[in-house]
Amino acid sequence: MAKESIGIIIATKDRPKDLIRLLESIRLQGMKPVETCVVDGGAIPVDTAIAGFSDMNIRYLKAAAPSLTAQRNAGIRMLDKEAELVAFFDDDVVLEPSALAAMAAFWRDAAPDTGGASFNDIN
Repeated sequence: MAKESIGIIIATKDRPKDLIRLLESIRLQGMKPVETCVVDGGAIPVDTAIAGFSDMNIRYLKAAAPSLTAQRNAGIRMLDKEAELVAFFDDDVVLEPSALAAMAAFWRDAAPDTGGASFNDIN
């Protein structure tokens, strides 16, 4: 089965500038995600940074305490059920403009027993 819809989960903590750079790179994707969930575990809220991306489908959740695993699990729980693929990104990642389309292309040709894939980190 071709997997064409990607949901993104970003666990963040006290790095609003990095988060903005990542969201800008998501905005420039040729293939848009179904939804982006930002789970904020920091003392510095990033909800105001997200406000500049009203053209994107972003959900924000303030986590009770910082924990990468707990934040990712919270993101999974709130992610739109239309997402056939889930991508986890650290808040300091910047995507190449064709990254999501390349991942979707990989999954179109992947063997049915493939359980996961990752992006290449080039820097």
